[in-house]
Amino acid sequence: MRSATDDKHIAKSRPVNGRSSDQSRIEHLLDPVSELLHSEPQKAMARAREAAQIATDALTAATGGAQYLRGIRQSLARSLLTMGQGHNLLSEYDRAEERLHTALEEYEGLQDVEGMMRCLNNLGMACKNKGDYPPAMEHYHKSLALSRGAGNKRGEAAALLNIGNVYFQLGDYARALESYQESLLCNKAVGNRQNEAIQLGNIGSVYSKTGENAKALEYFNSSLNIKEEINDRVGQATAHLNIAGELLSLDKIDAAMEHAELCLQIATELGSKASRIYALQVIASIFAQQSKHDRALHSFREALAEAEAAGLTEGELRCNLSIGRQLLQLQCYDDAIATLQKTLSLAENIKARHEILNIHAALAEAYELHGDTSSALSHFRRYHEIEREVLSEETTKKTIALQTWHASEQSLKEAEIYRLQYVELAKANDLLQTLNYEKNEFMGIAAHDLKNQLSSIILSSGMMKRHGSEMSAAEWRQQISRIEMTAERMRDIILKLLDINKLETGKVDITQQRFDIIGVCDVVIFNFMERAKAKQIGLLPEWRGEVIYAFADSEKVSVIIENLVSNAIKFSHRDTEIHLRVRQQGQRVRVEVQDEGPGIGAADQERLFGKFQRLSAKPTGGEHSTGLGLSIARQLAETMNGRLWCESVEGQGSTFILELSQG
Repeated sequence: MRSATDDKHIAKSRPVNGRSSDQSRIEHLLDPVSELLHSEPQKAMARAREAAQIATDALTAATGGAQYLRGIRQSLARSLLTMGQGHNLLSEYDRAEERLHTALEEYEGLQDVEGMMRCLNNLGMACKNKGDYPPAMEHYHKSLALSRGAGNKRGEAAALLNIGNVYFQLGDYARALESYQESLLCNKAVGNRQNEAIQLGNIGSVYSKTGENAKALEYFNSSLNIKEEINDRVGQATAHLNIAGELLSLDKIDAAMEHAELCLQIATELGSKASRIYALQVIASIFAQQSKHDRALHSFREALAEAEAAGLTEGELRCNLSIGRQLLQLQCYDDAIATLQKTLSLAENIKARHEILNIHAALAEAYELHGDTSSALSHFRRYHEIEREVLSEETTKKTIALQTWHASEQSLKEAEIYRLQYVELAKANDLLQTLNYEKNEFMGIAAHDLKNQLSSIILSSGMMKRHGSEMSAAEWRQQISRIEMTAERMRDIILKLLDINKLETGKVDITQQRFDIIGVCDVVIFNFMERAKAKQIGLLPEWRGEVIYAFADSEKVSVIIENLVSNAIKFSHRDTEIHLRVRQQGQRVRVEVQDEGPGIGAADQERLFGKFQRLSAKPTGGEHSTGLGLSIARQLAETMNGRLWCESVEGQGSTFILELSQG
């Protein structure tokens, strides 16, 4: 199913300034939505809805260039994504799925991998919150595959976190732990300290659930250390609370109280109501464990008052249950029963099954202590009925967890297909665009260079045709030499273009064998000696009677060294020296060509081995350069399992190094 913005738009006339106005209006509407989403989701969604309408109208008109239409389509996709996120925040999960699927289709059409990942993560969230775990895992695994294919560690970390959260919610703590640990490694790799701290806390929560309190404490402390380092005050409050809970489980009462009070202090400074309520509950629990029931009752009542004021129903429920238990300890049975009955009604209203179970157990104990055995028996029976229902739910949950795991295994295969479909396709398209650009650059430069050379030949031959009878023999020879030299330059350009084509199509023949590389270097020096002398440049080999072997194609190695020596002569000033060295480096052999030229700046070094590169340094004698030689040389070196690189400091000459195997 395509969205309302299918490619088959109805063409209408639309003025250019109208297009510009549309883009400006959309940007104005979407700019603040990221900040608004969590504070005012309805307002963010309204702005996104208006932006989507403008984008849809603009796409229906279908006027303007491809780049303009792509930008409009990206704005539409972002608007739909924002609406989906808003519906998620408002617990409108079906509507969220509808919007997010449409946004995903747009991003898929645009091959925008980042946008696709965001849609998939939000789709997974909508499904998870509905309790629809297999499709949630399918979305998360697709997001994971895309992020890995794109080398996006942040995206990978987010997808792994979401997968871990599903397993944690289903009680599959072993798989949750595995996902959290992988996510932790990704966050460490990108230096995301905030998320690293969050993942350490998640791992601590897994160990807490499995009863490994010492390990949980270790991870919560590590999380706290990072949150203190990055000054995350909200995170510090959470970490102190988690640490207090584990210390309480380990009967380290004083240390638990210290961390609970630190949480309360930070929460008070930040004005965080939820954190204050949790901290007061933990402090009350510590008093209860010390049998200080009056103080525990006071802290629970303080937490209850704050929960009621903040409208936190679950907080009210937990506080009332704890208050009822403390009243039992203080033998205030009538007050305890009244509080627990009130709490039971609250729990039944919000269908809090585990709390209902615990309240019936507490009421059975309260009535028994009060001497009302009939009521005690009634609540005891109800407790066991609900216990069987909860156990049945736990069994169902385990079955769902198993089904989710099996579905997850299948979704991994589907996610890999999805990755190949979009990430690899996007990479292939990028490569095609690069190759197309290079082809156009290739044709443009070749045509320009050949045109100049042909113009020179036409000029010389035309002069000879018109004024030949007036020219001396010496002038004739000069013009013929000029034509010959220009023709050789044209041949050089064509041969290099053919070499590049062979290398890139894999048609170059390589015959590797063991040979004396110094012998090859001697021949190159002999061939270039006259050219070097013409510029009064010394061409100096630094070996005497040695034999050093390399394993490669000797003809191709000769081409590489010729290119390096030719460039060194071109870019060297008169009365300078070029040094050639051959060195053995373990199982490798290196050929170094060092000049005393102008050197190569950092910016030029990045482009040095690219095709058709014209760098800032110019040949010192007006020599011709195609900009292809070094690209050919490096590709030849790599074809023979070798390397070619340059070491240079601007103003201090350059050294080009060819490294090959010795065989």
